Amino acid sequence: MPDTSSVKTSLPIQVLLEKSIGLAFPFIVAIVVSGIVLLMIGENPLDIFSLMLQEALGSGSRIAATLSAATPLLFTAVATSICFRSGVFNVGVDGAFVIAGLAAATIGYGLPESMGFLILPIATLGAAVVGMSWLYVPGYLLARLQVDEVVSTLMLNFVAAGLSGFLVNAVFLSEKSGNNTTDTIPKIAEFDRLMPPSTLHSGFIIGLICLLVYAVWANRTPIGFEAKLVGLNQRFALATGISVPTTIIIVMVLSGLVSGSANCINFLTGFPPVMDLLGWPLPCWRAIPPLVFYWERFYLVRWLQQEQPSNCFPKYRLI
Repeated sequence: MPDTSSVKTSLPIQVLLEKSIGLAFPFIVAIVVSGIVLLMIGENPLDIFSLMLQEALGSGSRIAATLSAATPLLFTAVATSICFRSGVFNVGVDGAFVIAGLAAATIGYGLPESMGFLILPIATLGAAVVGMSWLYVPGYLLARLQVDEVVSTLMLNFVAAGLSGFLVNAVFLSEKSGNNTTDTIPKIAEFDRLMPPSTLHSGFIIGLICLLVYAVWANRTPIGFEAKLVGLNQRFALATGISVPTTIIIVMVLSGLVSGSANCINFLTGFPPVMDLLGWPLPCWRAIPPLVFYWERFYLVRWLQQEQPSNCFPKYRLI
């Protein structure tokens, strides 16, 4: 019998190598493009990159600041991955992040300070509910009415920015501050600092736990497996008895849960209260990449469906 042990051993190594290259490739491209741009404007790329490393990782306090800035990105990356796993191109995490943060800050300063530490879980729960409700709308529109999620979630980002700005100025404006902000949250309702006086807080640990929970959900739970099947092939998922509309709504709601909790943790850590968000974080140029991606995907799928036999390429939306 042929010896297959070496083949079995090489396969995991090959898969690991392919994944490593896939993860490193965008980073390498970014470094190369950035270096070219720096050379074009007369700067030394090595000096700039070394300065970036020094500022990000040059000391304990700088590492703490870098991890603190990365904390909300942990949550929003997980929120986006949940939808992308199902083939749902949710670009509305920003909107849920903003509107849920306003809800968390409002609950945080609205509850009596005598409630103490209980303010924190209540505010977190409120932000999670708001985030879930916010992304339920485009999820329902996609699952039941086949409204493209790229357009609906992108537009809701602008709605969230405008609505939060209006609410801050017209309803929740603080009378104790000269800026357009809400009232401050009691110190007792804040997450603990891990390395005071730096801004690194226990929300970073929660973010790592959230990442671990996502890994378990994606690889060890039935709904995670169903979400993967829906993302790979909706027709096959339907044939196996999976409800595609229900799965789409579930992943959108879970995405809102995670992104809503992210900004709650951001505001319940001693950061400034919610400010007028009109014009942030959604300048018009940020609408260009999703729209370009949308049209590219639209025409690519239409071309494939026209060029390939109908029995070998599943329909784009089969709900």
